[in-house]
Amino acid sequence: MFDCDELTDEAETLLFLKELVMEICNSIDLIAEVT
Repeated sequence: MFDCDELTDEAETLLFLKELVMEICNSIDLIAEVT
């Protein structure tokens, strides 16, 4: 049996981290253009 709640929590954490990384990369791109 899978623990669906645990899997869902992990998926949400991964999704959150992915979005965070994308935002950081976008910020770095903006900073690179300015300098």
